[in-house]
Amino acid sequence: MGPWRTSKRSRCCRTLYDAACTSTSWPRAGRSAATRPPRRPGGAHARRAPPGQADRGGLLESGSRRLSGRSGPGPPPAKVYTRARGERSVSLPARDYRTAAELLAEAAEHAGLDAGLCAAARRRGEALRGPAGLCGGLDEAVETLAARGYEPYREDGAVRMRNCPFHAVAESFPPLVCGMNLALLEGLLGTEGPVRARMDARPGECCVVVEEEAVEAAPRASKNNDD
Repeated sequence: MGPWRTSKRSRCCRTLYDAACTSTSWPRAGRSAATRPPRRPGGAHARRAPPGQADRGGLLESGSRRLSGRSGPGPPPAKVYTRARGERSVSLPARDYRTAAELLAEAAEHAGLDAGLCAAARRRGEALRGPAGLCGGLDEAVETLAARGYEPYREDGAVRMRNCPFHAVAESFPPLVCGMNLALLEGLLGTEGPVRARMDARPGECCVVVEEEAVEAAPRASKNNDD
């Protein structure tokens, strides 16, 4: 297989993976980009990618489902994709930061250092924000969170996040790590601006949601008070 064809297939698989990660209506379906034959210059088609090309590396999980919801005769079920639940990481040379993080989390939990950890996380968030001012709105929050790997998306006037960067440790120490995550985002986005982060856990997603701060209207002065 030449480098041109390999590059094309890798690009198709990456497109499918990104679609499965960012779609607001999982699972992602269709005649997948991974199985659609790429076009060669001049109109010739490359050989069709084998079934399962996209999920062979364990990044996606696939299945079949009728998207119309109908039963009986009809078109064949579509192949649907969701992101695999497992994690994949590469480190050269080998490193084991997860074990170190779990040991530190266990020690902090047993020592009752929740408040100290949250204070440190809030300071780190402020340091990551740097000289920039407070987050100016939900659009800016989406950009900031995307840069940190949270995979944010808008829903019902709020920003939710599909990914928790601390998921592996949060599974073992949820109160400690989720509280740390909230404090980190409070420092990153600010607590005195037009948006605020609060805890609102949802299965399979980050435990924090970002909303616009409600602005209370100033009370109107009555005519009697003006006299």
